[in-house]
Amino acid sequence: MTEITRRRSVEAVTFSTADGWSLDGLLYAAERPAASDVVLLHIHGKGATMLDIQARWLPDALRGVAHFAFNMRCHALAYNTDRDDVPVAGGMYESLADGEVDIRAAVEFLRAEGFTRIVMSGHSSGGYYAGVHTPAGDDIVGRILLSPLTDNKVALDWWYPEPGALDEALEKAQALVAAGRPDELIALPSWYWAISARSLLERSATPGSEFWIERVNALPSPVLFGWGGTESRDGLWTEIAERIAPDVSSARIDASDHWYHGYEAEMTDLVAAFVEDITGVDPRPGQ
Repeated sequence: MTEITRRRSVEAVTFSTADGWSLDGLLYAAERPAASDVVLLHIHGKGATMLDIQARWLPDALRGVAHFAFNMRCHALAYNTDRDDVPVAGGMYESLADGEVDIRAAVEFLRAEGFTRIVMSGHSSGGYYAGVHTPAGDDIVGRILLSPLTDNKVALDWWYPEPGALDEALEKAQALVAAGRPDELIALPSWYWAISARSLLERSATPGSEFWIERVNALPSPVLFGWGGTESRDGLWTEIAERIAPDVSSARIDASDHWYHGYEAEMTDLVAAFVEDITGVDPRPGQ
């Protein structure tokens, strides 16, 4: 891959969700006129932002097509709920339902901008959303699922490994919600360090990987499924990839970690080949 030149043209935009939230995004124009209707929609994971993981380097490396990265409500790690101007809903207070509304708004924004071929690109929790989002219409022409979270309950076993500890935490969360304190934080031993009572209950009630697989298979558009071979879920993703019904291409990188540190160029080449295959447009910078 040739050396990346920093993009110098980007438009900062604000758009609204159906439930009245304002979200910020970055829209990168395509350098190739033939790609004016093609856009990569980058969906970040929990705690990340529109400037992280694949959205950090792909807009620079693949300037032939447009890119749109935006901050979902779960961006960064929210820390309080007492602001009068902008209420907090992300991070430790994340609602999975909010995330689906956010992505729906991003897709509608891109449609209004004239993009008729949208390639959803999600990493980690963003890969979960890219998998379950199945809008009407045929403009989602491809999905790039990178180290996707397929089961939002997976963290519960990490947080509460001792017998009975999870049940005790859920009882506490239910009591807080019943008392009108759904946003009160419950301490955790890892990852977020804390999570709201309402968010903990929502996680425990969500369906597992079977639901995610069903949603991925509900759309016919092809899939690029990638992850790092050193990740703990390597075996799980290998099994899931075999159950994806649409055409699926592998972007598994043997020695990579969850963030593709040191393997950005290799992942870029895999994404570029996938985008060109499904759109007929070379996403690399023009010569």
